[in-house]
Amino acid sequence: MPNHITIYLTQNLTQLSVEEINSGISAADWWTLGEKFDIEEDAVDDFWDTLKWSDSPISFYQEGVRPVQISLYNEEKRLKEEIEETLQRNLPNSVRKHMESVTSVVILELGISQSNTLFEIVAFEIAYWLADTKHGLILSPDGLWFDHCDNRWQPIV
Repeated sequence: MPNHITIYLTQNLTQLSVEEINSGISAADWWTLGEKFDIEEDAVDDFWDTLKWSDSPISFYQEGVRPVQISLYNEEKRLKEEIEETLQRNLPNSVRKHMESVTSVVILELGISQSNTLFEIVAFEIAYWLADTKHGLILSPDGLWFDHCDNRWQPIV
């Protein structure tokens, strides 16, 4: 069963490309981020040396490893379904208010074995970049909510 990182954006995102993503996350300090999961600097270097990206469908992967797939939804019907499903949860008031203005949803789908790895770190950096640039909130695989600024490391409650 896959894990999902979902970003609910209030600024419309009509398209997304690998080039945009790489530009958006280029400032990340991958070695420091890797330390959080006890990943050695050499392993971080090896990861980036072997990481591949695809524009169709948008994903990143290594040979022999399940790709992390990135899906953008901004069609009215799908967007309505995503928001209605989310509103059925027990949500913090600020999240519920945010849902009123959502225009796009991005879902990053990771394999369960990619948790606590550089795949998850890259996925969250993509999520934080989107949340920051497109006014979004992030729903983590464990059901916690984050934004880019005030709640980057502490969940919204």
